[in-house]
Amino acid sequence: IVKAASTGSLRGARGNSGVILSQLIRGFSRGLQEDTIDILTIANAFQLGVDTAYKAVMKPKEGTILTVAKGIATKAIQLSMEITDLEDFAREVITYGYEVLNKTPDMLPVLKEAGVVDAGGQGLMTILEGALKAIFTEDMKLTLDYTPTKNNDAFYAIKNFNSNEITFGYCTEFIIQKNPNKKFVEEKTRKFFDNIGDSIVVVSDDEFVKVHLHTDNPGLAIEHGLKFGSLINIKIDNMREQHSSIFNDEEPKEPEKEIAFVSIASGSGVVEIMKSLGVTKVIEGGQTMNPSTEDIEEAIKQVNAKKVIVLPNNKNIILAAEQVKQLINTCQVEVIPTTSIPQGVSAMISYDGSTDIDNIVENMKEAIKSVQTAQITMAVRDTTMNGEAIEEGEYLGILEGDIVVHNKSLKETFKLLLKSMNKDAEIITIYYGEDINKKTAEKYKKDAMMIFNQADVELHKGNQPVYHFLISAE
Repeated sequence: IVKAASTGSLRGARGNSGVILSQLIRGFSRGLQEDTIDILTIANAFQLGVDTAYKAVMKPKEGTILTVAKGIATKAIQLSMEITDLEDFAREVITYGYEVLNKTPDMLPVLKEAGVVDAGGQGLMTILEGALKAIFTEDMKLTLDYTPTKNNDAFYAIKNFNSNEITFGYCTEFIIQKNPNKKFVEEKTRKFFDNIGDSIVVVSDDEFVKVHLHTDNPGLAIEHGLKFGSLINIKIDNMREQHSSIFNDEEPKEPEKEIAFVSIASGSGVVEIMKSLGVTKVIEGGQTMNPSTEDIEEAIKQVNAKKVIVLPNNKNIILAAEQVKQLINTCQVEVIPTTSIPQGVSAMISYDGSTDIDNIVENMKEAIKSVQTAQITMAVRDTTMNGEAIEEGEYLGILEGDIVVHNKSLKETFKLLLKSMNKDAEIITIYYGEDINKKTAEKYKKDAMMIFNQADVELHKGNQPVYHFLISAE
């Protein structure tokens, strides 16, 4: 497994940290050649990984993934003399790894100014923590003690940095597929690249060579690589242009709004409808992609408003939305307990443009009371509901969360479901899903008009997944 990871990580590596990570894995895999391993073997494998990675980099820089890996290896060897339990050993090593990671801003001023830890080191820790969880099947939570802080001086220093001061402008990467008839000497190649650039990483294997460097002459680097075989995965980025475009394309922050609306929705058509009704930010989610509390919190922050109203549009999301109220202290947050897209639409239609949040909440809660929601989906397995045997592939008609119809015909399910809805409804709204085309949807609208001949029947392209139709009666 580790050998496959070594080969795959090298072939897919991007940037310095990616190549260094591949060498850490490569060295580690070489230390695990025996049929059985113990704690000391693992500790030595960590050290072998570090040795291999340092050799791959011409001018190693501390405060990076290399520093984190070196700290882990040193601690692992120390602990291998003291601990006999593998899980305790792994926990101690990973905990110490995070301690080293938290110190990286003190080693690299650019990290300190930006208020961040080294990204490559963080990636390494994520991999190790994932391995620990996989082995011991436990949700072990290890968090950074280091709290990033935004440093506006650093931001403007970076923004005003003259991109012409970048020594070598082109980040150049490629893989040489070795020609067995051409002798490749790693040290000579390093020296050649050192004459035309910096940030050089050259890693050789039996079959290929991974090259990374910054240079003003990527053509020379490629030409040199071609002496030893064919090239694949060639990637050249103009770093000066990248630096300029990041800030030239930056959009100014919107002024703070008095009130904003955040809605959860699924389906491009539904999303557009929500936006057309005045929703400021739509989080794409729903029945099969429930957003987390963090997703909702981030959306609230993005809308930049003094007051924010959240429309969950799903009973399973209401609790997550309510929890956000406890997390946000920069604005007033209110949650309307909408359990469906039609309720969310009705809530937005009731909005009169005022900024009195108490009045808005009251009106919206009143509006959703008059909405009856139905849905049609397909059974994915045989089951029994309320004593009714349901077969896989049958269409299910769901009214207010309860299955009231099941039938092998979508048309029959649609008609029977409509007949189960409020007969006194004045407005019937149908949202057709991604599996239904407009021509077919128009035919279903005619069926609805026959059943509700006194009501206004509206048809909209929802393009929602899972549900062939969403239907509301008001």
